[in-house]
Amino acid sequence: MARSHLRALALLSLVGLTVVGSQAAAAAPATTTVTLPLNGFFQMLVDPTSHHVFVDGDPTESNDAIVVLDAGGSVDGSISGESGAGGMVVDGSTLYVARCGQGVIDEIDTTTLQKVGSISASVGGTCRLGLAGGRLWYPTTSGYTAIDTVTIAAPNTVATDQIPVSLEDPTFLGVPNNPNELWVGETTGTFPKVELVDASQATPTIIGNDAFSDISIDDWALSSDAETMFVADGASQLLALNTAAHLGSAAYYTTGSYARAVDLSPSGGDVVGGVDENGSNVQEFSIASGKRALAAATADAPTPSTPAGGVRYSEDGSQIFSITTDLSEVVELHVTDARPASTLTVSAGGANTALTGSTVRLTGALQVPSGGTLSGQTVTVTATTPLGTVRTIGPATTNGLGNWGITTPSLKPGGQWTFHATYTDGTFADSSASVGVRVGLPEPLLTVTAGASTVNYGSGIVLTVHLGKWQTNRTVTIYKSTSGSAPVKLASGSVSSRGTFSYTAHPGMKTVYTARFTGDDTYLAKASAGKVIFVRARLSITQSGYYRTSGAVRLYHYSSKCWTNQSYCPHLTGHLAPALSGRPVRYTLQKLVSGRWVSDSAVTVYTVSNGLSGIVYQYTGIGLIGHELRVHAVWTGNGDWLTATSPWVEFELTH
Repeated sequence: MARSHLRALALLSLVGLTVVGSQAAAAAPATTTVTLPLNGFFQMLVDPTSHHVFVDGDPTESNDAIVVLDAGGSVDGSISGESGAGGMVVDGSTLYVARCGQGVIDEIDTTTLQKVGSISASVGGTCRLGLAGGRLWYPTTSGYTAIDTVTIAAPNTVATDQIPVSLEDPTFLGVPNNPNELWVGETTGTFPKVELVDASQATPTIIGNDAFSDISIDDWALSSDAETMFVADGASQLLALNTAAHLGSAAYYTTGSYARAVDLSPSGGDVVGGVDENGSNVQEFSIASGKRALAAATADAPTPSTPAGGVRYSEDGSQIFSITTDLSEVVELHVTDARPASTLTVSAGGANTALTGSTVRLTGALQVPSGGTLSGQTVTVTATTPLGTVRTIGPATTNGLGNWGITTPSLKPGGQWTFHATYTDGTFADSSASVGVRVGLPEPLLTVTAGASTVNYGSGIVLTVHLGKWQTNRTVTIYKSTSGSAPVKLASGSVSSRGTFSYTAHPGMKTVYTARFTGDDTYLAKASAGKVIFVRARLSITQSGYYRTSGAVRLYHYSSKCWTNQSYCPHLTGHLAPALSGRPVRYTLQKLVSGRWVSDSAVTVYTVSNGLSGIVYQYTGIGLIGHELRVHAVWTGNGDWLTATSPWVEFELTH
């Protein structure tokens, strides 16, 4: 494509750039991670021709190999003997690898992954490689450096100083569909220069130049028409620059932290940024809408940093490969699904059980992003049987609403079946769903009985679980629930030959007991109805201060001081079990008159923290001497305990 010269040197500042799109991200996409056998990271190169991805390490570290991935991002092998490997470019079926500081550029066959030759070249400095005009372009030293070239064709002629001015720590960017043009840019400096080189002739010419202010080139990419340059400048955004207008601003995509890498999707519709020190290290934006379509947190504790150039699309754009590393040079590769999300559901009609030999109707729904086709999509349905084998149920086809359904074949043997529905399509991300169904003979009868419905506090009661007339050794479990709480496991055991299991429980309050049979390969699970056991609280009275006992009667010496000093009076203490505080206990005093008991007084006393309550009977005069008295106490209970009534206790005043 013909290109006009840039009219003049322009300084680009961030003032006036258009902020593109909302930063709201979709749900986190699926990502897998693998540690690569490299020390540090230098470059990742995707070659759609050989269906390989090449990754090399820091050329200044002890690396001897280039890691080779397949098109899906799985490690597929390595190219050994490549110590100092730095810049890489592909031309046809040959991978050119700059052996930094070692005076050669190796030639690797991308199919066999074998070295087929070497070209002498004094590659140094940034060790980057460019490809244009049938020549390899490279710096020779660090800082401000001349840029030399060497022809790919024999006799591999070296030409020095191919750009009129020295550039500081240069990097290279090829022009899509134009093998004779090459962008060369400085990666450091206050106002980094950018040159567009025409290498179609023996003597290259500069057909455009520019300079940046306040930004650097950590990574860059060109649109397929070469009209838009995308730059990761190490700041908090990806820049989109118009190459035909002095690299004037087109837009920028806010990443929120240090943008260190950039790549364009093969379709040209999306741009992805690799972000350092950010919760979302991989961020993808739609170029048309400007909205962020994907955000993946790939950095973890071992490798928290995203290096320059550390993000690339797979050859079909369905995945994003990203690199993270750390100060110890550990390198991790992350493979993130870049396809739009799909959602799949599956249901067994609300049923979680089925009889042996019956069929189950499975239904579900597929959802894809707006604009995707729902009708005619294939959902693959399989089942994991109780034996652990996988059985194919069959494909199901969605209708125009994305709904699908399929009926299983006869389900045998009994046990737990799990049905899996899977949607796999190259356009959208895979999705799956599962549902479980227990298959068996009809559930057995299951009951819980007890010897009584009421038990005194502190006493035990025998519970008996009846599991129909089933064989021995089937296990049942007893659960208890109090005050509406969730059931708690109490005991488990195998039923006898009569189908029973017994257990002695000690309920501390009103308790509901249930039994469960979890089912097995033959019978379905069963839960019993609840058996309610009421608990009656206990209340007793002890006396103190008496001098002796006559039968059941406690004898107290009369004292004229009782009315003014309680220590000379009869003391009675109530004991409530359970030991509840703040409960009202009603004490009733009766006197024996002419052979019958007559109520004399009643008073309510509240328990303290240990369930105790006390009462003192004060008297005056000698009228009660020789009269038999008795006292009992009552607590009326509540929803957890039945009424507690103490026995009567008797006492008498004597001279």
